[in-house]
Amino acid sequence: MVGLDVVYFYGKLVNSLTSTNKHFKFQSNQEFYDALSDEIEKYQRLLSRKRIGTNLIIASLLAVGEFSVLKSGGSKTYFIPDYDKQEYTSELDTMINHVLRVSKQYELYGLLTSKDIERIFEVEVLDDRLVEEIVLPPSHLIKCKSGIFNLNTMLYEDTTTDKNGKRYFFPHTYNFDVKAIHEINPEFISTIEAIHNRWSIDDPIKMKFIKKTLLACLCGLDIHRQIVIEGTGGNGKSTFLDECKAMAGPVQYLDINLHDYDTNSIFELIRPYHKLLAGDDLTTNWVMNGLVTTRFKQLVMGKIVYVDRKYKDALAIQHTGMRIQLTNDFMRLVERGSAIEDRLLFVQWTSDNFREVNTDIEVDELRKLVISTFGASLDVLVNSSLETDLQYNYYTALVSWLLDGQYRLPVKSDFDEFVVAFNGELKQAMSDSADIVDDFIADCEASGVFKQRLVPVTLLYLKYCDYVSIHNPGAKPMRTQLFTARLKPVLKENGYDVLNQLRQRFTKVPFTDCHVREYTDGLELSDLNVNDKRYKAIKSTISVFKNPNVKNFLDGLSVEEQTEKLNELAALNGMKDTELYALPFSEIEKLYNETNV
Repeated sequence: MVGLDVVYFYGKLVNSLTSTNKHFKFQSNQEFYDALSDEIEKYQRLLSRKRIGTNLIIASLLAVGEFSVLKSGGSKTYFIPDYDKQEYTSELDTMINHVLRVSKQYELYGLLTSKDIERIFEVEVLDDRLVEEIVLPPSHLIKCKSGIFNLNTMLYEDTTTDKNGKRYFFPHTYNFDVKAIHEINPEFISTIEAIHNRWSIDDPIKMKFIKKTLLACLCGLDIHRQIVIEGTGGNGKSTFLDECKAMAGPVQYLDINLHDYDTNSIFELIRPYHKLLAGDDLTTNWVMNGLVTTRFKQLVMGKIVYVDRKYKDALAIQHTGMRIQLTNDFMRLVERGSAIEDRLLFVQWTSDNFREVNTDIEVDELRKLVISTFGASLDVLVNSSLETDLQYNYYTALVSWLLDGQYRLPVKSDFDEFVVAFNGELKQAMSDSADIVDDFIADCEASGVFKQRLVPVTLLYLKYCDYVSIHNPGAKPMRTQLFTARLKPVLKENGYDVLNQLRQRFTKVPFTDCHVREYTDGLELSDLNVNDKRYKAIKSTISVFKNPNVKNFLDGLSVEEQTEKLNELAALNGMKDTELYALPFSEIEKLYNETNV
Protein backbone atom coordinates (compact mmCIF):
# COMPACT_ATOMS: atom_id res chain seq x y z
CA MET A 1 0.00 0.00 0.00
CA VAL A 2 1.39 3.40 -0.93
CA GLY A 3 0.37 6.11 1.47
CA LEU A 4 -3.18 4.88 1.87
CA ASP A 5 -5.34 5.17 4.93
CA VAL A 6 -5.33 2.05 7.05
CA VAL A 7 -7.99 -0.39 5.94
CA TYR A 8 -9.19 -2.95 8.45
CA PHE A 9 -10.04 -6.52 7.52
CA TYR A 10 -10.63 -9.49 9.75
CA GLY A 11 -10.62 -12.54 7.55
CA LYS A 12 -11.27 -15.56 9.76
CA LEU A 13 -9.92 -14.00 12.94
CA VAL A 14 -11.89 -13.56 16.14
CA ASN A 15 -14.46 -10.87 16.76
CA SER A 16 -15.45 -10.29 13.17
CA LEU A 17 -17.70 -7.26 13.11
CA THR A 18 -21.20 -7.79 11.78
CA SER A 19 -24.38 -5.78 11.93
CA THR A 20 -27.87 -6.73 10.89
CA ASN A 21 -29.65 -4.44 8.43
CA LYS A 22 -33.38 -5.03 8.01
CA HIS A 23 -33.67 -2.65 5.08
CA PHE A 24 -31.37 -4.04 2.40
CA LYS A 25 -32.68 -3.51 -1.13
CA PHE A 26 -31.74 -7.08 -2.15
CA GLN A 27 -33.11 -10.15 -0.42
CA SER A 28 -30.30 -12.51 -1.42
CA ASN A 29 -26.80 -12.46 -2.86
CA GLN A 30 -28.07 -14.03 -6.08
CA GLU A 31 -30.54 -11.16 -6.53
CA PHE A 32 -27.58 -8.80 -5.99
CA TYR A 33 -25.48 -10.57 -8.65
CA ASP A 34 -28.36 -10.49 -11.15
CA ALA A 35 -28.65 -6.74 -10.66
CA LEU A 36 -25.01 -6.31 -11.73
CA SER A 37 -25.70 -7.20 -15.37
CA ASP A 38 -25.96 -3.59 -16.61
CA GLU A 39 -22.68 -2.59 -14.96
CA ILE A 40 -20.87 -5.69 -16.23
CA GLU A 41 -22.17 -5.21 -19.79
CA LYS A 42 -21.15 -1.54 -19.70
CA TYR A 43 -17.53 -2.46 -19.01
CA GLN A 44 -17.62 -5.28 -21.59
CA ARG A 45 -18.85 -2.89 -24.30
CA LEU A 46 -16.25 -0.36 -23.25
CA LEU A 47 -13.44 -2.89 -23.53
CA SER A 48 -14.96 -4.79 -26.48
CA ARG A 49 -14.18 -8.10 -24.92
CA LYS A 50 -15.77 -10.72 -22.75
CA ARG A 51 -13.32 -10.68 -19.91
CA ILE A 52 -12.94 -7.69 -17.64
CA GLY A 53 -10.44 -7.18 -14.85
CA THR A 54 -11.02 -7.84 -11.19
CA ASN A 55 -10.89 -4.10 -10.53
CA LEU A 56 -13.94 -3.56 -12.75
CA ILE A 57 -15.80 -6.45 -11.14
CA ILE A 58 -15.23 -4.83 -7.75
CA ALA A 59 -16.20 -1.42 -9.15
CA SER A 60 -19.50 -2.96 -10.35
CA LEU A 61 -20.14 -4.49 -6.95
CA LEU A 62 -19.52 -1.16 -5.25
CA ALA A 63 -21.74 0.72 -7.70
CA VAL A 64 -24.76 -1.54 -7.18
CA GLY A 65 -24.32 -2.89 -3.64
CA GLU A 66 -24.77 -1.11 -0.32
CA PHE A 67 -21.21 -0.82 0.95
CA SER A 68 -20.37 1.33 3.97
CA VAL A 69 -17.26 2.84 5.55
CA LEU A 70 -16.58 3.74 9.17
CA LYS A 71 -13.88 6.36 9.68
CA SER A 72 -12.31 6.60 13.10
CA GLY A 73 -8.92 7.68 14.43
CA GLY A 74 -7.36 8.08 10.98
CA SER A 75 -8.41 4.60 9.92
CA LYS A 76 -11.20 3.19 7.80
CA THR A 77 -13.22 0.04 8.35
CA TYR A 78 -15.24 -1.12 5.34
CA PHE A 79 -18.45 -3.10 5.66
CA ILE A 80 -19.60 -5.50 3.01
CA PRO A 81 -23.25 -6.49 2.58
CA ASP A 82 -24.11 -10.18 2.81
CA TYR A 83 -27.63 -10.30 1.39
CA ASP A 84 -28.13 -13.98 2.20
CA LYS A 85 -27.64 -13.22 5.90
CA GLN A 86 -29.09 -9.68 5.63
CA GLU A 87 -26.16 -8.24 7.52
CA TYR A 88 -22.98 -6.23 7.09
CA THR A 89 -19.65 -7.87 7.72
CA SER A 90 -16.02 -6.77 7.68
CA GLU A 91 -14.84 -10.25 6.71
CA LEU A 92 -12.80 -10.14 3.52
CA ASP A 93 -14.04 -13.67 2.77
CA THR A 94 -17.43 -12.17 1.97
CA MET A 95 -15.92 -9.88 -0.65
CA ILE A 96 -13.88 -12.73 -2.11
CA ASN A 97 -17.05 -14.83 -2.40
CA HIS A 98 -18.85 -11.97 -4.18
CA VAL A 99 -16.05 -11.60 -6.74
CA LEU A 100 -15.70 -15.31 -7.43
CA ARG A 101 -19.44 -15.92 -7.83
CA VAL A 102 -19.87 -12.92 -10.13
CA SER A 103 -16.87 -14.06 -12.19
CA LYS A 104 -18.45 -17.49 -12.60
CA GLN A 105 -21.96 -16.21 -13.37
CA TYR A 106 -20.77 -13.81 -16.08
CA GLU A 107 -17.93 -16.09 -17.31
CA LEU A 108 -15.30 -13.56 -16.32
CA TYR A 109 -12.66 -16.15 -15.54
CA GLY A 110 -9.26 -14.92 -14.54
CA LEU A 111 -6.43 -15.61 -12.18
CA LEU A 112 -7.91 -14.41 -8.89
CA THR A 113 -6.30 -14.76 -5.47
CA SER A 114 -7.36 -13.51 -2.06
CA LYS A 115 -4.39 -11.12 -2.01
CA ASP A 116 -5.35 -9.75 -5.45
CA ILE A 117 -8.90 -9.08 -4.34
CA GLU A 118 -7.81 -7.49 -1.06
CA ARG A 119 -5.30 -5.24 -2.83
CA ILE A 120 -7.74 -4.14 -5.55
CA PHE A 121 -10.56 -3.62 -3.06
CA GLU A 122 -8.33 -1.38 -0.95
CA VAL A 123 -7.66 0.80 -4.00
CA GLU A 124 -11.20 0.89 -5.37
CA VAL A 125 -12.89 1.80 -2.09
CA LEU A 126 -10.74 4.89 -1.78
CA ASP A 127 -13.43 6.55 -3.87
CA ASP A 128 -15.83 7.27 -0.99
CA ARG A 129 -18.52 8.21 -3.50
CA LEU A 130 -19.13 4.49 -3.93
CA VAL A 131 -19.70 3.81 -0.23
CA GLU A 132 -21.89 5.32 2.44
CA GLU A 133 -20.00 6.85 5.35
CA ILE A 134 -21.40 5.70 8.65
CA VAL A 135 -20.42 6.85 12.14
CA LEU A 136 -20.30 5.27 15.56
CA PRO A 137 -23.01 6.51 17.90
CA PRO A 138 -22.06 8.56 20.97
CA SER A 139 -21.41 6.52 24.11
CA HIS A 140 -24.78 7.36 25.66
CA LEU A 141 -26.73 5.70 22.84
CA ILE A 142 -27.17 1.92 22.84
CA LYS A 143 -29.36 -0.27 20.66
CA CYS A 144 -31.58 -2.54 22.73
CA LYS A 145 -34.23 -5.07 21.73
CA SER A 146 -36.94 -2.42 21.85
CA GLY A 147 -34.98 0.33 20.14
CA ILE A 148 -32.30 2.96 20.70
CA PHE A 149 -31.94 3.94 24.36
CA ASN A 150 -30.43 7.23 25.54
CA LEU A 151 -28.46 6.64 28.75
CA ASN A 152 -28.47 10.38 29.50
CA THR A 153 -32.20 11.01 29.23
CA MET A 154 -33.14 7.43 30.23
CA LEU A 155 -35.58 7.35 27.33
CA TYR A 156 -35.99 5.41 24.09
CA GLU A 157 -35.67 7.61 20.99
CA ASP A 158 -35.53 7.46 17.20
CA THR A 159 -32.07 9.02 16.85
CA THR A 160 -30.49 7.23 13.89
CA THR A 161 -28.21 9.94 12.42
CA ASP A 162 -25.76 12.52 13.68
CA LYS A 163 -26.15 16.29 13.19
CA ASN A 164 -24.53 15.98 9.74
CA GLY A 165 -27.03 13.37 8.60
CA LYS A 166 -24.58 10.45 8.70
CA ARG A 167 -26.15 7.17 9.74
CA TYR A 168 -25.24 5.78 13.15
CA PHE A 169 -23.67 2.36 12.95
CA PHE A 170 -24.52 0.21 15.95
CA PRO A 171 -22.14 -2.77 15.83
CA HIS A 172 -24.34 -4.69 18.23
CA THR A 173 -28.00 -4.93 19.25
CA TYR A 174 -28.12 -5.82 22.95
CA ASN A 175 -30.15 -8.81 24.08
CA PHE A 176 -31.83 -6.76 26.79
CA ASP A 177 -33.99 -3.70 27.39
CA VAL A 178 -33.75 -0.94 29.96
CA LYS A 179 -36.80 -0.72 32.19
CA ALA A 180 -37.85 1.08 35.33
CA ILE A 181 -36.92 -0.96 38.37
CA HIS A 182 -40.60 -1.41 39.36
CA GLU A 183 -41.24 -3.13 36.01
CA ILE A 184 -38.75 -5.90 36.84
CA ASN A 185 -39.63 -9.06 38.76
CA PRO A 186 -38.54 -8.27 42.36
CA GLU A 187 -37.02 -11.76 42.68
CA PHE A 188 -34.75 -10.98 39.71
CA ILE A 189 -33.48 -7.84 41.41
CA SER A 190 -32.97 -9.42 44.84
CA THR A 191 -31.03 -12.35 43.30
CA ILE A 192 -28.80 -10.02 41.29
CA GLU A 193 -28.12 -7.99 44.43
CA ALA A 194 -27.23 -11.19 46.30
CA ILE A 195 -24.75 -12.24 43.56
CA HIS A 196 -22.95 -8.91 43.49
CA ASN A 197 -22.99 -8.49 47.26
CA ARG A 198 -21.20 -11.82 47.52
CA TRP A 199 -18.59 -10.74 44.98
CA SER A 200 -18.03 -7.48 46.83
CA ILE A 201 -17.73 -9.28 50.19
CA ASP A 202 -20.46 -6.88 51.41
CA ASP A 203 -17.92 -4.05 51.05
CA PRO A 204 -19.80 -0.91 49.89
CA ILE A 205 -16.69 0.45 48.11
CA LYS A 206 -16.19 -2.77 46.15
CA MET A 207 -19.89 -2.93 45.36
CA LYS A 208 -19.64 0.62 44.04
CA PHE A 209 -16.59 -0.42 41.99
CA ILE A 210 -18.47 -3.38 40.47
CA LYS A 211 -21.46 -1.26 39.45
CA LYS A 212 -19.36 1.61 38.07
CA THR A 213 -17.17 -0.80 36.10
CA LEU A 214 -20.15 -2.52 34.49
CA LEU A 215 -21.65 0.83 33.50
CA ALA A 216 -18.27 2.02 32.20
CA CYS A 217 -18.13 -1.05 29.94
CA LEU A 218 -21.66 -0.28 28.74
CA CYS A 219 -20.67 3.20 27.54
CA GLY A 220 -17.02 2.41 26.68
CA LEU A 221 -15.48 4.81 29.19
CA ASP A 222 -11.70 5.30 29.18
CA ILE A 223 -10.48 5.70 32.78
CA HIS A 224 -6.82 5.87 31.67
CA ARG A 225 -6.00 2.89 33.89
CA GLN A 226 -5.65 -0.85 33.52
CA ILE A 227 -7.90 -2.72 35.92
CA VAL A 228 -6.22 -5.86 37.30
CA ILE A 229 -8.42 -8.25 39.29
CA GLU A 230 -6.59 -10.92 41.26
CA GLY A 231 -8.07 -13.97 42.92
CA THR A 232 -8.05 -17.73 43.03
CA GLY A 233 -9.89 -19.84 40.48
CA GLY A 234 -13.60 -20.44 40.80
CA ASN A 235 -14.25 -17.25 42.76
CA GLY A 236 -16.52 -15.55 40.24
CA LYS A 237 -14.11 -13.03 38.72
CA SER A 238 -14.44 -14.65 35.27
CA THR A 239 -18.21 -14.50 35.60
CA PHE A 240 -17.95 -10.81 36.43
CA LEU A 241 -15.75 -10.29 33.36
CA ASP A 242 -18.39 -12.06 31.26
CA GLU A 243 -20.90 -9.50 32.54
CA CYS A 244 -18.49 -6.73 31.53
CA LYS A 245 -18.22 -8.28 28.06
CA ALA A 246 -21.99 -8.44 27.75
CA MET A 247 -22.23 -4.77 28.78
CA ALA A 248 -19.71 -3.85 26.07
CA GLY A 249 -21.45 -6.08 23.51
CA PRO A 250 -20.09 -9.25 21.81
CA VAL A 251 -18.44 -7.46 18.86
CA GLN A 252 -17.42 -4.43 20.93
CA TYR A 253 -14.88 -6.17 23.13
CA LEU A 254 -11.65 -7.98 22.32
CA ASP A 255 -10.27 -11.00 24.17
CA ILE A 256 -6.65 -9.98 24.71
CA ASN A 257 -4.33 -10.57 27.65
CA LEU A 258 -1.47 -8.30 28.64
CA HIS A 259 1.00 -11.01 27.63
CA ASP A 260 -0.43 -10.73 24.09
CA TYR A 261 0.70 -7.11 23.73
CA ASP A 262 4.03 -8.21 22.24
CA THR A 263 2.30 -10.46 19.67
CA ASN A 264 1.55 -8.21 16.71
CA SER A 265 -1.00 -10.54 15.12
CA ILE A 266 -3.18 -10.23 18.26
CA PHE A 267 -2.35 -6.67 19.33
CA GLU A 268 -3.24 -5.25 15.91
CA LEU A 269 -6.82 -6.56 16.30
CA ILE A 270 -7.59 -3.66 18.66
CA ARG A 271 -10.17 -1.40 17.02
CA PRO A 272 -11.58 2.07 17.76
CA TYR A 273 -15.05 0.68 18.51
CA HIS A 274 -13.87 -1.81 21.18
CA LYS A 275 -15.45 -0.69 24.43
CA LEU A 276 -13.46 -3.26 26.38
CA LEU A 277 -10.14 -5.11 26.16
CA ALA A 278 -10.73 -8.23 28.25
CA GLY A 279 -7.98 -10.50 29.50
CA ASP A 280 -9.11 -13.55 31.43
CA ASP A 281 -6.03 -15.76 31.58
CA LEU A 282 -2.72 -14.13 32.43
CA THR A 283 0.26 -16.48 32.25
CA THR A 284 1.48 -17.56 35.70
CA ASN A 285 4.65 -15.75 36.87
CA TRP A 286 4.57 -13.72 33.69
CA VAL A 287 7.08 -10.87 33.46
CA MET A 288 5.92 -7.67 31.77
CA ASN A 289 8.80 -7.16 29.36
CA GLY A 290 10.01 -3.91 27.81
CA LEU A 291 7.84 -3.99 24.65
CA VAL A 292 4.68 -4.82 26.60
CA THR A 293 5.51 -2.11 29.15
CA THR A 294 5.90 0.52 26.44
CA ARG A 295 2.71 -0.45 24.59
CA PHE A 296 0.83 -0.76 27.87
CA LYS A 297 1.73 2.78 28.98
CA GLN A 298 0.96 4.29 25.56
CA LEU A 299 -2.38 2.50 25.23
CA VAL A 300 -3.57 3.37 28.74
CA MET A 301 -2.78 7.07 28.17
CA GLY A 302 -4.75 7.09 24.93
CA LYS A 303 -1.71 7.52 22.69
CA ILE A 304 -1.33 5.96 19.24
CA VAL A 305 0.79 2.80 19.12
CA TYR A 306 2.32 2.05 15.73
CA VAL A 307 2.74 -1.60 14.76
CA ASP A 308 5.09 -2.44 11.91
CA ARG A 309 3.72 -4.79 9.24
CA LYS A 310 5.64 -6.60 6.53
CA TYR A 311 5.22 -4.97 3.12
CA LYS A 312 2.53 -2.63 4.50
CA ASP A 313 2.29 0.73 6.21
CA ALA A 314 2.54 0.72 9.99
CA LEU A 315 -0.81 0.14 11.66
CA ALA A 316 -1.96 2.86 14.06
CA ILE A 317 -3.57 1.40 17.20
CA GLN A 318 -5.51 3.54 19.66
CA HIS A 319 -7.96 2.49 22.34
CA THR A 320 -10.36 4.66 24.32
CA GLY A 321 -12.37 2.12 26.30
CA MET A 322 -12.08 -0.04 29.41
CA ARG A 323 -9.24 -2.48 30.01
CA ILE A 324 -9.63 -5.36 32.47
CA GLN A 325 -7.14 -8.16 33.18
CA LEU A 326 -7.86 -11.16 35.42
CA THR A 327 -5.05 -13.05 37.07
CA ASN A 328 -4.47 -15.67 39.73
CA ASP A 329 -1.08 -14.13 40.51
CA PHE A 330 0.09 -10.56 40.08
CA MET A 331 2.47 -10.14 37.15
CA ARG A 332 6.14 -9.38 37.59
CA LEU A 333 7.15 -5.94 36.41
CA VAL A 334 10.39 -5.15 34.62
CA GLU A 335 9.74 -1.46 35.21
CA ARG A 336 8.46 -0.29 38.57
CA GLY A 337 7.55 3.01 40.17
CA SER A 338 4.85 5.62 39.60
CA ALA A 339 4.94 5.30 35.80
CA ILE A 340 3.39 1.83 36.19
CA GLU A 341 1.51 2.19 39.50
CA ASP A 342 -0.34 5.30 38.31
CA ARG A 343 -1.71 3.32 35.37
CA LEU A 344 -3.03 0.40 37.44
CA LEU A 345 -6.24 -0.10 39.39
CA PHE A 346 -5.74 -3.30 41.38
CA VAL A 347 -8.63 -5.17 42.99
CA GLN A 348 -8.42 -8.22 45.23
CA TRP A 349 -11.42 -10.45 44.52
CA THR A 350 -13.30 -12.62 47.00
CA SER A 351 -11.81 -16.00 47.94
CA ASP A 352 -15.20 -17.75 47.72
CA ASN A 353 -15.20 -20.78 45.41
CA PHE A 354 -18.40 -20.83 43.36
CA ARG A 355 -17.24 -23.80 41.29
CA GLU A 356 -16.99 -26.44 44.04
CA VAL A 357 -20.20 -27.79 45.50
CA ASN A 358 -20.78 -28.01 49.27
CA THR A 359 -17.67 -26.05 50.19
CA ASP A 360 -19.67 -23.15 51.58
CA ILE A 361 -23.34 -23.38 52.56
CA GLU A 362 -24.04 -19.74 51.64
CA VAL A 363 -22.39 -20.14 48.24
CA ASP A 364 -24.38 -23.31 47.56
CA GLU A 365 -27.58 -21.54 48.53
CA LEU A 366 -26.74 -18.67 46.20
CA ARG A 367 -26.07 -21.11 43.36
CA LYS A 368 -29.49 -22.75 43.91
CA LEU A 369 -31.18 -19.33 44.17
CA VAL A 370 -29.85 -18.27 40.75
CA ILE A 371 -31.14 -21.45 39.08
CA SER A 372 -34.55 -21.26 40.73
CA THR A 373 -34.94 -17.56 39.88
CA PHE A 374 -33.67 -17.42 36.29
CA GLY A 375 -33.90 -21.05 35.21
CA ALA A 376 -30.19 -21.55 34.50
CA SER A 377 -26.82 -21.44 36.19
CA LEU A 378 -24.96 -18.16 36.40
CA ASP A 379 -22.27 -19.34 33.94
CA VAL A 380 -24.97 -19.90 31.31
CA LEU A 381 -26.78 -16.65 32.04
CA VAL A 382 -23.74 -14.39 31.67
CA ASN A 383 -22.32 -16.06 28.54
CA SER A 384 -22.06 -13.18 26.08
CA SER A 385 -21.90 -15.54 23.08
CA LEU A 386 -25.45 -16.79 23.73
CA GLU A 387 -28.72 -14.95 23.18
CA THR A 388 -31.60 -16.64 24.94
CA ASP A 389 -34.82 -15.54 26.63
CA LEU A 390 -33.30 -16.49 29.98
CA GLN A 391 -30.37 -14.18 29.30
CA TYR A 392 -32.77 -11.45 28.24
CA ASN A 393 -34.41 -11.64 31.65
CA TYR A 394 -31.06 -11.65 33.47
CA TYR A 395 -29.43 -8.76 31.62
CA THR A 396 -32.61 -6.66 31.49
CA ALA A 397 -32.78 -6.98 35.28
CA LEU A 398 -29.03 -6.35 35.65
CA VAL A 399 -28.82 -3.21 33.51
CA SER A 400 -32.04 -1.83 35.00
CA TRP A 401 -30.62 -2.41 38.50
CA LEU A 402 -27.34 -0.72 37.54
CA LEU A 403 -29.10 2.34 36.11
CA ASP A 404 -31.65 2.68 38.88
CA GLY A 405 -31.02 5.97 40.69
CA GLN A 406 -28.15 6.93 38.36
CA TYR A 407 -28.35 10.58 37.39
CA ARG A 408 -25.31 10.47 35.16
CA LEU A 409 -23.03 7.95 33.53
CA PRO A 410 -19.69 7.24 35.26
CA VAL A 411 -16.74 9.48 34.43
CA LYS A 412 -12.99 8.95 34.76
CA SER A 413 -12.75 10.79 38.11
CA ASP A 414 -15.25 8.36 39.70
CA PHE A 415 -12.53 5.72 39.70
CA ASP A 416 -10.09 7.86 41.69
CA GLU A 417 -11.92 6.77 44.83
CA PHE A 418 -11.15 3.13 44.07
CA VAL A 419 -7.49 3.87 43.33
CA VAL A 420 -7.14 5.33 46.83
CA ALA A 421 -9.26 2.65 48.52
CA PHE A 422 -7.39 -0.27 46.94
CA ASN A 423 -3.90 1.26 46.99
CA GLY A 424 -2.85 -0.92 49.93
CA GLU A 425 -3.83 -4.04 47.98
CA LEU A 426 -1.74 -2.88 45.01
CA LYS A 427 1.31 -2.18 47.18
CA GLN A 428 1.02 -5.62 48.77
CA ALA A 429 0.61 -7.34 45.40
CA MET A 430 3.67 -5.60 43.99
CA SER A 431 5.66 -6.50 47.08
CA ASP A 432 4.59 -10.14 46.86
CA SER A 433 5.54 -10.30 43.17
CA ALA A 434 9.15 -9.32 43.72
CA ASP A 435 11.37 -10.68 40.97
CA ILE A 436 15.08 -11.42 40.71
CA VAL A 437 15.87 -7.73 40.12
CA ASP A 438 14.13 -6.86 43.37
CA ASP A 439 16.11 -9.58 45.12
CA PHE A 440 19.36 -8.25 43.68
CA ILE A 441 18.58 -4.66 44.69
CA ALA A 442 17.70 -5.85 48.19
CA ASP A 443 21.11 -7.56 48.36
CA CYS A 444 22.74 -4.33 47.24
CA GLU A 445 20.99 -2.40 50.00
CA ALA A 446 22.07 -4.97 52.60
CA SER A 447 25.67 -4.97 51.37
CA GLY A 448 26.01 -1.19 51.67
CA VAL A 449 26.12 -0.28 47.98
CA PHE A 450 23.83 2.68 48.68
CA LYS A 451 25.96 3.89 51.61
CA GLN A 452 28.66 5.17 49.27
CA ARG A 453 28.96 8.51 47.50
CA LEU A 454 29.16 6.91 44.05
CA VAL A 455 27.10 4.03 42.69
CA PRO A 456 28.69 2.59 39.53
CA VAL A 457 25.72 1.52 37.40
CA THR A 458 27.88 -0.15 34.77
CA LEU A 459 29.70 -2.33 37.32
CA LEU A 460 26.48 -2.99 39.21
CA TYR A 461 24.89 -4.24 35.99
CA LEU A 462 27.73 -6.71 35.44
CA LYS A 463 27.27 -7.93 38.99
CA TYR A 464 23.52 -8.28 38.34
CA CYS A 465 24.22 -10.46 35.26
CA ASP A 466 26.38 -12.75 37.41
CA TYR A 467 23.63 -12.81 40.04
CA VAL A 468 21.08 -13.96 37.44
CA SER A 469 23.35 -16.74 36.16
CA ILE A 470 23.77 -18.06 39.73
CA HIS A 471 20.21 -17.73 41.04
CA ASN A 472 18.26 -18.36 37.83
CA PRO A 473 20.46 -20.32 35.39
CA GLY A 474 19.28 -20.04 31.81
CA ALA A 475 17.37 -16.81 32.42
CA LYS A 476 18.25 -13.83 30.27
CA PRO A 477 19.20 -10.63 32.17
CA MET A 478 17.24 -7.52 31.27
CA ARG A 479 18.86 -4.86 29.13
CA THR A 480 21.03 -2.17 30.75
CA GLN A 481 18.46 0.58 30.12
CA LEU A 482 15.67 -1.35 31.85
CA PHE A 483 17.96 -2.29 34.72
CA THR A 484 18.83 1.38 35.23
CA ALA A 485 15.12 2.30 35.12
CA ARG A 486 14.43 -0.22 37.90
CA LEU A 487 17.37 1.09 39.90
CA LYS A 488 16.55 4.79 39.73
CA PRO A 489 13.58 4.89 42.18
CA VAL A 490 15.69 3.09 44.82
CA LEU A 491 18.61 5.46 44.28
CA LYS A 492 16.31 8.46 44.46
CA GLU A 493 14.91 7.25 47.79
CA ASN A 494 18.49 7.01 49.07
CA GLY A 495 19.34 10.59 48.11
CA TYR A 496 21.19 10.07 44.82
CA ASP A 497 20.85 12.53 41.96
CA VAL A 498 19.14 10.42 39.30
CA LEU A 499 18.62 13.37 36.97
CA ASN A 500 22.31 13.90 36.39
CA GLN A 501 23.86 10.58 35.45
CA LEU A 502 27.64 11.09 35.35
CA ARG A 503 30.43 9.44 33.37
CA GLN A 504 33.61 8.78 35.37
CA ARG A 505 36.85 6.79 35.21
CA PHE A 506 37.25 4.35 38.10
CA THR A 507 40.93 3.50 37.97
CA LYS A 508 41.76 5.75 40.94
CA VAL A 509 38.49 6.17 42.83
CA PRO A 510 39.12 6.32 46.61
CA PHE A 511 37.48 3.77 48.89
CA THR A 512 35.54 6.52 50.63
CA ASP A 513 33.73 7.32 47.36
CA CYS A 514 33.16 3.77 46.09
CA HIS A 515 34.34 0.30 47.04
CA VAL A 516 35.41 -0.62 43.49
CA ARG A 517 37.33 -3.78 44.40
CA GLU A 518 34.11 -5.43 45.59
CA TYR A 519 33.31 -5.79 41.88
CA THR A 520 36.71 -7.40 41.10
CA ASP A 521 36.64 -10.18 43.74
CA GLY A 522 39.09 -8.13 45.82
CA LEU A 523 41.78 -7.89 43.14
CA GLU A 524 43.77 -4.77 42.44
CA LEU A 525 42.59 -3.20 39.23
CA SER A 526 46.09 -3.64 37.80
CA ASP A 527 45.87 -7.40 38.44
CA LEU A 528 42.75 -7.86 36.31
CA ASN A 529 43.15 -9.67 33.01
CA VAL A 530 42.95 -7.21 30.13
CA ASN A 531 40.28 -9.39 28.53
CA ASP A 532 38.13 -9.29 31.67
CA LYS A 533 34.86 -7.42 30.99
CA ARG A 534 35.26 -5.68 34.35
CA TYR A 535 38.74 -4.42 33.37
CA LYS A 536 37.33 -2.91 30.19
CA ALA A 537 34.48 -1.28 32.10
CA ILE A 538 36.70 0.19 34.81
CA LYS A 539 39.36 1.45 32.39
CA SER A 540 36.71 3.29 30.37
CA THR A 541 34.30 5.93 31.62
CA ILE A 542 31.30 4.31 33.29
CA SER A 543 27.87 5.55 34.36
CA VAL A 544 27.53 6.59 37.99
CA PHE A 545 25.02 8.24 40.31
CA LYS A 546 26.28 10.57 43.03
CA ASN A 547 25.14 11.44 46.56
CA PRO A 548 27.62 13.98 48.05
CA ASN A 549 25.88 13.87 51.46
CA VAL A 550 26.97 10.30 52.26
CA LYS A 551 29.46 10.04 55.18
CA ASN A 552 32.04 7.23 55.17
CA PHE A 553 33.74 5.65 58.20
CA LEU A 554 37.15 6.47 56.66
CA ASP A 555 36.32 10.07 55.76
CA GLY A 556 39.06 12.54 56.54
CA LEU A 557 41.85 10.14 55.67
CA SER A 558 44.05 10.38 52.61
CA VAL A 559 44.04 7.58 50.03
CA GLU A 560 47.32 6.29 51.46
CA GLU A 561 45.93 6.35 55.02
CA GLN A 562 42.76 4.55 53.87
CA THR A 563 44.86 1.82 52.28
CA GLU A 564 47.03 1.48 55.40
CA LYS A 565 43.99 1.18 57.68
CA LEU A 566 42.33 -1.46 55.49
CA ASN A 567 45.54 -3.50 55.18
CA GLU A 568 45.93 -3.37 58.97
CA LEU A 569 42.28 -4.45 59.35
CA ALA A 570 42.96 -7.49 57.13
CA ALA A 571 46.06 -8.46 59.09
CA LEU A 572 44.33 -8.18 62.49
CA ASN A 573 41.60 -10.53 61.26
CA GLY A 574 43.97 -13.05 59.67
CA MET A 575 42.85 -12.22 56.14
CA LYS A 576 44.60 -11.57 52.87
CA ASP A 577 44.10 -8.14 51.37
CA THR A 578 42.08 -9.63 48.51
CA GLU A 579 39.81 -11.47 50.97
CA LEU A 580 39.01 -8.24 52.79
CA TYR A 581 38.46 -6.18 49.66
CA ALA A 582 36.15 -8.86 48.23
CA LEU A 583 33.75 -8.30 51.15
CA PRO A 584 30.73 -6.01 50.69
CA PHE A 585 31.14 -2.45 51.94
CA SER A 586 28.81 -2.92 54.93
CA GLU A 587 30.73 -5.99 56.13
CA ILE A 588 34.05 -4.11 55.97
CA GLU A 589 32.50 -1.27 57.94
CA LYS A 590 31.15 -3.68 60.55
CA LEU A 591 34.54 -5.41 60.83
CA TYR A 592 36.26 -2.06 61.17
CA ASN A 593 33.99 -1.01 64.03
CA GLU A 594 34.51 -4.33 65.82
CA THR A 595 38.31 -4.36 65.43
CA ASN A 596 40.78 -2.09 67.23
CA VAL A 597 42.64 -0.70 64.24
